[in-house]
Amino acid sequence: MDVIAHLTVISDASKVLAKNGLKPVQLGAKEGLAVIYGTQLITSVGAEAVVCADNVANCADAAVALTLEVLCGTVNALHRRIHAARAHTGHMLVASRVRTLLRADNPSELFRSHNYEGKVQDAYTLCCAPQVHGIVHDTIDFVRGVLDVAMNSATDNPMVFTGSAEPKEEADPSSVDSISKSGAKEDHVSMGAFAARKALTVVEHVETVVAIEILAACQALETVHALVRTRVPKFDKDRVMKLDIDAVLELVRSGAICDTVAPFLSKLHESGL
Repeated sequence: MDVIAHLTVISDASKVLAKNGLKPVQLGAKEGLAVIYGTQLITSVGAEAVVCADNVANCADAAVALTLEVLCGTVNALHRRIHAARAHTGHMLVASRVRTLLRADNPSELFRSHNYEGKVQDAYTLCCAPQVHGIVHDTIDFVRGVLDVAMNSATDNPMVFTGSAEPKEEADPSSVDSISKSGAKEDHVSMGAFAARKALTVVEHVETVVAIEILAACQALETVHALVRTRVPKFDKDRVMKLDIDAVLELVRSGAICDTVAPFLSKLHESGL
């Protein structure tokens, strides 16, 4: 029997619905799955996460302004021209918000009282807040765009591509390994070099995977068939494929494959398909 927790009493669901003038929802094909699992659930929960993330990111901007004020900081590092020089949307947005909240042209009594005397600069956690918060806002905007597309897309029976575990591991954000140092004054390290090396590793793996895929596809009819056959003969019997894969890998990296299919892609764009 279906039951539901109604306040502190466990009751029959049909009776609770009837008591509140409600009728049971009659689900159609696959609608039940959409409620408990699948891309529909992921999209809906993800959308809620984006809304909540946007709210807390805005609150964090306000918190930075408060912290900067009570710690007798300065808005010099938030100057519009500084952030316009880098031109990252999120950076400029956060700097503008904090400047507005602190009203640099008409500061509070607390802000005026210290006149920023005896300081060289604020801690990085303060003066670099736009860079840290900015990428969060950029990420939220990016995810919002992805969800906008997902909400208006057909996602039934999606294709799932299985891949090597190593590229997935290499795709983990390197920034999570950033640690505090210098008494937490310089605790924001991008780990960018490590991330770049990992990105290159992933690209190299993908190059190999694409080479193998092209090699397999050339067993049938493909637009690059003739090109590949200039390097790799047809598989009439079992043989070690390492040299064949390396040969096609060189075609991929040299751009020869892309050059071969480029005329066909041009025709595709011209046809509007």
